[in-house]
Amino acid sequence: MNTAFVNKEIQAVSAIATSLSGAARNYALYPGDHAIAAKHATKVHTDLLRYLAHSDRLRLQVDRGRLLYEGEPVLEGEMHEGNIAYLFARDGLEWIEFLHGIERWEVEGFLKLINDYRVIDDRNDENIVTALWEQDYPHIRYKAVDILALDAPAISFSSFRMTPVSGPARGAGEGSGPAPPEAVDTAGTGAADSTPSAWPDHGAAAAEAPAEDGTAGDPVSIAITARGNDLWNLTPAEQEQLQAMVYEEEHRDNSNDVIEVLLILLVVQNNEADFVTVLDFLQERFIRSLRTLQFHLALKIIRNLKKVRSGFTGKRPWALPLLDNFFNAVSRPESLRDVSKFFLKQPPVLEEQQLEYLWQVLRQLRPGVLATLAPLTRDLHSSQLAAPMSELIIFHGRKKPAVLANVVAQLDEAVCQGLFPVVEEMRIEDATRVLTAMTRHSSLAIRRQALDLLVEWDILILGEIFPLLNDPDEEIRNRVITLVGRQRDPEIERLMLDYLEQENWTIQSREHLLACYRALGLCGSHRSLPFLRHILMQRNLNTMFAMGGSVHKEGAARALQALRLQEATGILEEGCHSMMPDTRSACRRAVAR
Repeated sequence: MNTAFVNKEIQAVSAIATSLSGAARNYALYPGDHAIAAKHATKVHTDLLRYLAHSDRLRLQVDRGRLLYEGEPVLEGEMHEGNIAYLFARDGLEWIEFLHGIERWEVEGFLKLINDYRVIDDRNDENIVTALWEQDYPHIRYKAVDILALDAPAISFSSFRMTPVSGPARGAGEGSGPAPPEAVDTAGTGAADSTPSAWPDHGAAAAEAPAEDGTAGDPVSIAITARGNDLWNLTPAEQEQLQAMVYEEEHRDNSNDVIEVLLILLVVQNNEADFVTVLDFLQERFIRSLRTLQFHLALKIIRNLKKVRSGFTGKRPWALPLLDNFFNAVSRPESLRDVSKFFLKQPPVLEEQQLEYLWQVLRQLRPGVLATLAPLTRDLHSSQLAAPMSELIIFHGRKKPAVLANVVAQLDEAVCQGLFPVVEEMRIEDATRVLTAMTRHSSLAIRRQALDLLVEWDILILGEIFPLLNDPDEEIRNRVITLVGRQRDPEIERLMLDYLEQENWTIQSREHLLACYRALGLCGSHRSLPFLRHILMQRNLNTMFAMGGSVHKEGAARALQALRLQEATGILEEGCHSMMPDTRSACRRAVAR
């Protein structure tokens, strides 16, 4: 087969797999009827139709954290719930197949199905395979591995010997028959009476070994002496006890045991692939613990993994980036959705100790947790949780000011106000970044104070606060305009030209526009002359500017006067003798000024 054709086909399938993966992620972020989710579903359906127009089917093999087509990888990712290949492998899919004629509703249902069973917990015992079987999509086929059958132990009964018992059953004190199961020596001491009657026979010679008196011993046998159905009948007390045992087993929470086993397995792993697998299991358990409000278990996982990382620093350096990936992953918003839900709608009953465990968990996470916590501060501003949440924001903000700067505009005003003393302790670069971000806060008081400190400490980067030219507050606008006109600056000149040329202003004020033109003249150079000349000499500006040509002509004349260039003076003199009254009037007023 032509190699170029094969490569092209693999690229096409890879694009479909990537599109499917992206659509699945968006279904986890948005409802199915949301415009973004619908857009991605449409793209997947369109890509499949385009491919299936010249093929009967598209089969994708599942191999751990990747999807294969004709043995070639078309989608690879980490072993976590954000990777659809991992989800397929986790639930036992061997391959998934899309047939010619697939309809959009099938694609939408399949994407919703992936999202619904992305996380499997105690309340959701189904998975993607069982859901596919129930839905029975006409144009989606699959093959599942029987995982249970793979792990089922093989039990052989060939070593058990059963012989009929002749004569009446012996009493407890008669003969030398085998001891009851209760007599098994669990300590392994090898006592002569420790063989239960139904234990495996390890060979005929052993079964018929001579007794101590030299005679042949009886063969090991199972004696069933009950008559009729008496063997299977339980008394009411026994039935009640059995039901209690079944209930306890079905409802027993073994999460703590599982976590301990996983942590032990992690410590003893020397194989990187196995190490990643165990980490994936721990990540799933961590998220499940948050969902079920078992914060003490989440704390147990995160604390122990930090200890593991500390212990591996000199011993297993290859494990450090893997552990860092885990900490970063569980600190992201997609892993902490249940934490957000908890704070927004707390359960009516929650032990105080569990809440304290949650605060400790959030402190143990990476600063990326701020992306989840910052929006919550606005909802908790009047709650008793506001103070500890504010302390948590400050705790992570000190460690990673760059992350704090990314979320500071989402903080509640009171929390943001409490950050100013923290900013004063930061390095200049970090303080500049955080204060600049504060100038975009919705609170006028925060914006003013941040701008004051940037100017006072002389750490202001004018290009970063340039959007404040459109600030709703007149005082802030005027201050920025003043800063723009302080000195000649090619970069600021470019920003001002773009601002005036593209009509980016949202403040419909004559004084504001005139001040902006004058600021352009104060910071500009020869590069501004063509634009200003065009504005001044334009014959019909009413169709170009919403506020009318006269304001812009007067502004252009003021800018030319502020440039103090010989060429600018020449344009003004030319304008003073123009045939257009508004141009002539604007230039003469500028010259008079």
